[in-house]
Amino acid sequence: MAERFRRGRLSGGSPKTFDLGPHALLLPGATRAGFVRVIAVVLLLGLATWVFLGNYKLLFNSHAFMTGADYVDEKVTLPLRWLLIIAALAALPLVWTSRYKKAIALLIAVFILQLVLPGIVRAVYVRPNEISIERPYIERHIQATTVAFGLNRSATERPFTASRQETVDAVQDATLLDNVRLWDLRAYNATITQIQALRPYYTFPDTDVDRYFINGRIKQVLLSPRDIDVSQLSGEARQSWINPRFIYTHGFGVVVSEVNKITPDGLPVLLIENAPPEIKSPGFRLTRSEIYYGESTQDPVFVHTAREEFDYPSGDQNKYSTYQGTGGFPVGSFLVKTAAAISQGEPNIIFTGYLTGQSRMMIHRKVQGRLAHLAGFLHWDPDPYLVITDDGRLVWMVDGYTTSLSHPYSATLPVTGLDEGANYIRNAVKATVDAYTGKMSLYVFDPSDPIIQAFENLFPKLFRPASEMPPDLRRHARYPEVLFRTQAEAYRIFHMRDPQVFYNKEDVWEIAHSLSGGLSVSSRLVISRNP
Repeated sequence: MAERFRRGRLSGGSPKTFDLGPHALLLPGATRAGFVRVIAVVLLLGLATWVFLGNYKLLFNSHAFMTGADYVDEKVTLPLRWLLIIAALAALPLVWTSRYKKAIALLIAVFILQLVLPGIVRAVYVRPNEISIERPYIERHIQATTVAFGLNRSATERPFTASRQETVDAVQDATLLDNVRLWDLRAYNATITQIQALRPYYTFPDTDVDRYFINGRIKQVLLSPRDIDVSQLSGEARQSWINPRFIYTHGFGVVVSEVNKITPDGLPVLLIENAPPEIKSPGFRLTRSEIYYGESTQDPVFVHTAREEFDYPSGDQNKYSTYQGTGGFPVGSFLVKTAAAISQGEPNIIFTGYLTGQSRMMIHRKVQGRLAHLAGFLHWDPDPYLVITDDGRLVWMVDGYTTSLSHPYSATLPVTGLDEGANYIRNAVKATVDAYTGKMSLYVFDPSDPIIQAFENLFPKLFRPASEMPPDLRRHARYPEVLFRTQAEAYRIFHMRDPQVFYNKEDVWEIAHSLSGGLSVSSRLVISRNP
């Protein structure tokens, strides 16, 4: 007997009951057998759909010598999958007429065929003749990988023979010889940290190679931003809540030197040094030296407050200033201060008397994290580099990549910063971040990339064409190291275009490495790139 459950009374006073018995879910007039038939039909349609969508996974199958559908996948596995789809659809009238055994037998027979036949064909027919049979599929794999990693776009192959008779023309190659980097970046960074840090809490997180016009000639230089590390403040200063948030808010200036010159004492020849910046070359100008957004900054900081901010040391005194930019957001109202206090878990934000009506709060000040917060769907280069603009501002440039693991027939290769690697990559975007205001601009440098085209349609106001990048920034756009490393890894294998040579891996190249373990040919790239 079906269990009855009394839930209450209707407005007229009569009791209302609900039937929770085994037939409660059936529609009026439906039977249990009809319910089972409907479920079986749904399952068969779901099976057919699942197998159909799974057909496309054959394009990413990994084999010992290639990626993608090979001969067995295309000629045997794919037809058998279609046979399974047909069998699932053919079983529909069988289950509808309650002939379940015939439907199950049909599906099992096709499943067994799908499990057994591909292995037999591979062992008996393909393996004894694998190179000749798989040739067109290997060619497809090579071509797809070449396209996916852009090896067919900007790279040209030029054979050459080594000769001991060649000489260097000092006049013709003067620009090249004047820009040969002699400074090792590790030794250089340690040196400028000793002579230019000025205070223990200043740090040089990175040194980048760039080029500027000096005295009418292009010169390759080493550029290091002087950032601030509040964890290196003295004990009492570091423990104070005010100091790292209101006073020590930003780095200051940069150190620039020539790549191939040293002083008689063995030190770098500095073109920009000290604080305030002393510029010793006519090719530079600095009007805004503060670095509020950088590579080793700490969140959050408050600017334009009742406390002046530390700018730079001057002898036994310190110079202070007040922020004049538009970075961050206003934090003068009680409501915003309360929200900030809750977000940061810091009640002092509410109770401090240093915040005024003009005060601003800066968050997401690390360049990579800031861009990831804005456009996390792109893979951002882990090494931003700083540019000095013609009007003396400091602007970070960062390369953004569109990547995918869904390019048919393409090999998956390691990409710096991606745990799973990628089988498609494009340097589609270059971003700029103002070191003073934090303003971000994203420029599309590869409008032919289908992935960035989709994002442009989704976010039409986020991206700008490369032609709108200011010329003084455009001159410093470079071929990114992450892309170069990835393409080098691809090219060392996929320069083999002959399927038989590729199958046997007869000519796999090895990439030269420096003593520190990095690529010796790509420690820092400064190759100009035109859109």
